[in-house]
Amino acid sequence: MTKIKIDFLIWDEVNLNHIKKHSVSKTEIENAVSDFIYHEHTYSGRYLIVGETGKRILSVVVSRKSSK
Repeated sequence: MTKIKIDFLIWDEVNLNHIKKHSVSKTEIENAVSDFIYHEHTYSGRYLIVGETGKRILSVVVSRKSSK
């Protein structure tokens, strides 16, 4: 399995409202994806990432942003 590297996350209102519903903070998401324990390629260029933050284990779905 090839390890992916996440340089930064782009936050918008949809993402912020979604994590708020799950009582998760931006910092927790950023911690979980900075040193994740598992990832897999899903569909439409998305990746499922599983990472730890404190005592919680989070599943995060990310996608690549075009550099164009």
